[in-house]
Amino acid sequence: MSFGIFAQEQITLEACYQLVNTNYPLIKQNAILEKQHAKDLEIINTGKLPQVDFNAQATYQSDVIEIPIPNAGIEPLNNDQYRASVSVNQLIYDGGIINAKTTAKQAALKARKKEVEVSVYQLKKQVNQLYFSVLLLQEKRNLLSTKQIQLQTKLKEVRSGIENGVVLPTSDKVLEAELLKIKQQFTELDKNKLVLIETLSSLIVSPLSSTTKFMKSLSTSPISRCGLGRRPASGCRKVPGRNLHQSSRIFLPRLHWKRLRWTANSSCRQAWTPLPH
Repeated sequence: MSFGIFAQEQITLEACYQLVNTNYPLIKQNAILEKQHAKDLEIINTGKLPQVDFNAQATYQSDVIEIPIPNAGIEPLNNDQYRASVSVNQLIYDGGIINAKTTAKQAALKARKKEVEVSVYQLKKQVNQLYFSVLLLQEKRNLLSTKQIQLQTKLKEVRSGIENGVVLPTSDKVLEAELLKIKQQFTELDKNKLVLIETLSSLIVSPLSSTTKFMKSLSTSPISRCGLGRRPASGCRKVPGRNLHQSSRIFLPRLHWKRLRWTANSSCRQAWTPLPH
């Protein structure tokens, strides 16, 4: 039996919280943030990999230098010249930039998760208020039903007295008026309850009806023991400042090891090349 069919019969506050965690779109944002964070870390870590650049150049000289010495055995230069180069850069020391970026991304992820957590807390708080409002209306209806039964019993006794001539003929009019008021109160309660149930159904993304029975929670403190817990807003304020602190560490010097190989003259050289800030 699916929960949607079961919810039309009865539901608990704990089940409402569980439906919020399962169905509400905002909850799924945490998984999206985790995937984006993994991609960001992957991009940042590519800075540790060697970078290879290949360049090729071909030129044609309309005029080349010739040495005017007869029988010198020196061949003149070719008009077409080719040159190719391969540049390999390997990061050796970055001043902690990659680690700082990683820490900053982790702080940003934590801040976004806190924002989602605060939003979910507010959502569950609304669910909590709606649920107990429905319970209150449910109890009011039970009290009215008890009062209606008592008035109907009293009305039967009064009408019996009227038939026997013991009670005045107009004595039942007062009780009939009270029963009419109770019917009007039933209509108003049912209308308000339906509005609350429809709102709650949209929040938990699960079908509910006016016939759904809302069960009382077994916990003595529904706010602290039924899924709300402590308000998470206090922990969310500290993260952005830490994020800015980590971001300020990114402007540090970096040092690369660079090796160039020129195929034109087969020369090879090595150099330590600090990149600009």
